[in-house]
Amino acid sequence: MQYSCKTLSLTLGAVALSFAASSASADTVKLGYHGLNYKVIQTRVDTDPGAGTNFVRADTGMFNMSVQTPDAGGIFKSGQTVLAWCVEVTQSVSEGIVYNIATTGQSWTKSITRLFDKYYDQVKNSITSAAMQLAIWEIVGGDANLKLSDGNFQAKTSYDSDPKNNTDSNKAYTLAQKWLDELNDGDVARKWDVVHLTNGKAQDLVTVVQISEVPLPGAALMFLSALGVGGLARRKRAAKPELALAA
Repeated sequence: MQYSCKTLSLTLGAVALSFAASSASADTVKLGYHGLNYKVIQTRVDTDPGAGTNFVRADTGMFNMSVQTPDAGGIFKSGQTVLAWCVEVTQSVSEGIVYNIATTGQSWTKSITRLFDKYYDQVKNSITSAAMQLAIWEIVGGDANLKLSDGNFQAKTSYDSDPKNNTDSNKAYTLAQKWLDELNDGDVARKWDVVHLTNGKAQDLVTVVQISEVPLPGAALMFLSALGVGGLARRKRAAKPELALAA
């Protein structure tokens, strides 16, 4: 069965936001899909990059996944819950997908890491979960100005004519934009390593694992750095298990 971060039937074909991951390592993990972790927040997002003309309905929030086959590097354990968010708005997510664990940093790695370091602790309900998803889509597929209202990725402040839907959608939109506006303000403590999961036929995901409590050099804290999976696996053995993101 196919699942999607959109309620549209996803005949979106080759609409490309070009989030191709470079996966130098062949390390993989197989994940099961168990729906969104919180109540669905319905939003409208644009799948026509830069044009703002093809808005579709999207079920927005954090995926609840589980590890069916762990990776050889030991980042994920069998049966572990993985909380993740969608990277590609034009793809769907399926049950039992094998993901490559990308080991080369993307242009958005630093900003996504900072987003989680600053705001992941606030993700405790459907509104904050949806806000995190919108912010991720903007960072990965949008422009340097990080505005949901324009650029290569766009979202609507409202969903439809239902006041309840509009209220929730607007709250998520407003919070996501606030986080984006404040993303680069001040210093932030390093708490999370970003994990980028890719599959050519399914939605790419992003999740995080908690870093070791032992202070490490900044470069050593980055999952998607030149240190690759080997360095991460060593750190993860001392980390608190089980958390990640995506939608």
